[in-house]
Amino acid sequence: MTVGLTERADIVMVGDYMMIAITLRMLEPHELKRTQGFRAG
Repeated sequence: MTVGLTERADIVMVGDYMMIAITLRMLEPHELKRTQGFRAG
């Protein structure tokens, strides 16, 4: 798995297992409006 420089991932070792949690960002207000069907602008 490749993680870009702008993304954040938390890596935790549990015994012999590696757990990877990818943190998602909040949408900006204009992005949220567009996903909900409002017109751009």
